[in-house]
Amino acid sequence: MKHLPHGTLFFRVPFLRFLLVFIGGIVMGWQLGIDYYLASYSLFFFCLFIYVATFFIQRKHLYKFRSFLGFWGLSSLFLAGYIAYVQQAPQLDPAHLIHIKSPIKCYRGVVTGEVHKTVMGKTTKVSIYEVYTQGRWQRTRGEVKLTISRKWKGQLAYGAILLVKGAPLPMRAPPNSFMVDFDAQWKISGCFHHHHVTTLEIIDHSPPSLTASLYKVRLYLLGVLDSCFTDKQAGGVAAALLFGVRNKLDGDVRNLYIASGVMHILAVSGLHVGLLYMLLLWFFYLLGSIVGRPRQYEPLAIAFLWGYVCMIGFPSSVLRAVGMLSMMAFARWQQRDYQAENILFAMAFFLLLYNPLLLFEVGFQLSFTAVLSIIYLYPPIVSFYKPKHPSVAYWWQLTSVSLAAQLGLLPLSLYYFHFFPTYFLLGNWVMVPLTSLFIFLASSVLLLSGWTWGAGCMAFLFTKVFQFSIAYLKIIASLPLAQLGPFYFPPWLLFSLYPLLYLFYQGMQQRRFLYLVSSAFLVSCMSGGFLYDQWQKNSQQALIVYSTENDQQVIGFINGRHAMLITNQVLQSYSNVYKYNIKPGLGYMGIEEIEQYPFDSIKERQLSSQKEGLSCYKWEGYSIVVIREVKQNLPELSELDQIDLVIIYDQEVEDLSLWLTTKKIGAIVVRANTPMVEQARAYGIVCHVLEEEGDFQL
Repeated sequence: MKHLPHGTLFFRVPFLRFLLVFIGGIVMGWQLGIDYYLASYSLFFFCLFIYVATFFIQRKHLYKFRSFLGFWGLSSLFLAGYIAYVQQAPQLDPAHLIHIKSPIKCYRGVVTGEVHKTVMGKTTKVSIYEVYTQGRWQRTRGEVKLTISRKWKGQLAYGAILLVKGAPLPMRAPPNSFMVDFDAQWKISGCFHHHHVTTLEIIDHSPPSLTASLYKVRLYLLGVLDSCFTDKQAGGVAAALLFGVRNKLDGDVRNLYIASGVMHILAVSGLHVGLLYMLLLWFFYLLGSIVGRPRQYEPLAIAFLWGYVCMIGFPSSVLRAVGMLSMMAFARWQQRDYQAENILFAMAFFLLLYNPLLLFEVGFQLSFTAVLSIIYLYPPIVSFYKPKHPSVAYWWQLTSVSLAAQLGLLPLSLYYFHFFPTYFLLGNWVMVPLTSLFIFLASSVLLLSGWTWGAGCMAFLFTKVFQFSIAYLKIIASLPLAQLGPFYFPPWLLFSLYPLLYLFYQGMQQRRFLYLVSSAFLVSCMSGGFLYDQWQKNSQQALIVYSTENDQQVIGFINGRHAMLITNQVLQSYSNVYKYNIKPGLGYMGIEEIEQYPFDSIKERQLSSQKEGLSCYKWEGYSIVVIREVKQNLPELSELDQIDLVIIYDQEVEDLSLWLTTKKIGAIVVRANTPMVEQARAYGIVCHVLEEEGDFQL
């Protein structure tokens, strides 16, 4: 790693300014919507202006104006980021699936993704090329997340051409505020629709291709691992370490790795790529197929690594690691100086140029932030203590890397995962060295797969080491305060923490008072914003009607840091409805006390009256009526002349004319879109449909 001591950061790391400007264009495209043609014309005239101005400056020797060319060049790069983002949007493609408004009876598509086994059945990605609508087949484009019921017993493989009955539905945003978007990864890969089917028809198979061949190799190797491991938990970890396949992981094992702060070991990244690279070098050297020094095997090892990237599906963390390794190796072959951070920023720039949506992928953000943290924070941490004994030096280097990565990832990990593993160093001290052994043993299982006894021995050793690691992680997870949290904070605080860390780091490195004063000023601003946010939470009032599946009905009344949930069924803290639909939003609102009551429980402070299947609430001056199950016509409710909010869970209610003509209604919330919705909107009343628009907040 080379460091150029002179010049500003942007001078020493030129790709940093390219990357920041390009990201600015992506963010503008994300925030401002789509105006592709204006941006394209502007980019064309910017480039034309730069070309003409450069020619004019060279001819007239007006070198004092060269700085303006840099400004126009960065402006062009900004527009390029904008265009790169909006090109991924399906709205710009007139042949895309989202532009078909007529009913779709069936469609044809090709399986272009890995087939995952889930609780619901099998899930894969299908590229649609033809839909049947309005009595004819119509050519189109689009990706669909296809889920097939467990009742279907057919075999689905990559490249299969399918005939699927029914119409795919657009993926919508999470139905409740602050929920995790479980379809985010699908959207980043360009898949904006989903479809659940009970059966389908395989009509053909696409011609062989390199991608299909590599996919079959991957499936074959995964099958070899399954056949060699009798312990399925150990086999799942081996599959995750070598191929990044996490659907074979046991849920308890996954939670144990998360609680111990070593979940990064199961995500194929730079650590795994580096270990595989060393194994490949040793393998080629021992094989003796090429006579010469070990460095001569580097091109062959890197070529195998790029094949490995293709085989496991181009994950961003592995692309980053292999790309950086290739650039560094090329610089060494050319005997050129290089900076690791400049190569890191260059790799991020090229990846975003290929797919701008990667910017919003959690794995992409974590991968690049971890490497950047190690580049900048590892040297000062490791230089703090210089042990003389080799084993102690190795332990301190491992500790320094873990500390540097964890410090850099702390804001992101708390923002996305809300918990901090207190004893992450204890986990990394043992698990990181064991990862090398895990990868060596798992690779040996594959290499010796033709020798049953040898592969079985390697799988047996892997299982024993795995069982030891699980016992060790259980001890760590059982320690008091093994996890701190949950932490919930707004996005602005996340974006403020990284400038603060940078200013503090520069102040300590360069011993410049200005950086320290700036960091102190930023801390004071953040503290003021945080206190204001906490003050708002202490006085907040809200009514939330949650969008839930099945027959679950949940309404939340928020007063300060207290929440009262009215439900038709008891909400368990471990239930999916509570964990994924309700708990995240309450956490972000800073709720500290939660009470839960059934609908038929009468509390004088909230409930004014109740009839069969109907409840009337008085809350903060609002009149709220909840219709859960009315077995007869709507009652007149003579005691209420004005109803601020009507919540209708009973989908059998289709006629509100009695209330619409006799009462003043503020808004109506319904579970699904029924004819009653159009009836209410004809009277000018706002109707909120939970299944289409998500939760309702007053």
